[in-house]
Amino acid sequence: VTLLPFIAGDLINLGAVGETVLNTLELSAAEVALITAANLVVGNVASGAITVSAGITTTGATNVTLTTAINNNISFSGAAAQLNASGGNVTLVTDATGVGGIVSGGAATDVVANLLTVTAGQGDIGGAGNPLSFDATTLVTTTGLNGLQFLSEANTVNWNTSTATNANSIALEGG
Repeated sequence: VTLLPFIAGDLINLGAVGETVLNTLELSAAEVALITAANLVVGNVASGAITVSAGITTTGATNVTLTTAINNNISFSGAAAQLNASGGNVTLVTDATGVGGIVSGGAATDVVANLLTVTAGQGDIGGAGNPLSFDATTLVTTTGLNGLQFLSEANTVNWNTSTATNANSIALEGG
C-alpha cells in the first residue's frame, strides 16, 4: 500500500486528529491501524515534510517506509509520537544530499522495528539532548555532509553506519 499526498510537496501527518490543516495528507492512528499490508509506503521523493504526531501501531508485522523530498524533515511530534511496525522493518528517508533530518519528539521510544534504516541529510538524525530513540534489532544509518547522529537504543542493536565525511559526529545512548 502506498499513500501519497494529492499534490507534490504537500505535508503528511500520521496521527492527526481530524482533517484540519490545508495541503496536508492527514491520517489518524485509527485509520493507519485499518491498513493491513506487508508493506506500507508513505510519501515519496516529491512529498512535503512528514510528522508522526501520535502513537502509530501497524496491524501485524508491516514494513513501513516514510520518504520525504530533499530539504524536508521527518518529525516525531510530542511524547506520545511513536511508530511501531509490530515486528516489521521501518525505513525513514530524507535526501542525504539536502538539509532534511529526522527529529525526535521526546517519546521514550520514537520507533519500534526489527530493522531500522535511517537516511538523513545535514539536518541530522535526532539532536543533542533529544536523540532519536528506538527499539530495533538492527540499525543502519546514513547522513549526508556534516550530518550528525544522536541515537538512543532501548536494548542492544547491531549497527551499520555510513557518513559522507569524517567531520560527522555520532552519539549513542542507552541499551
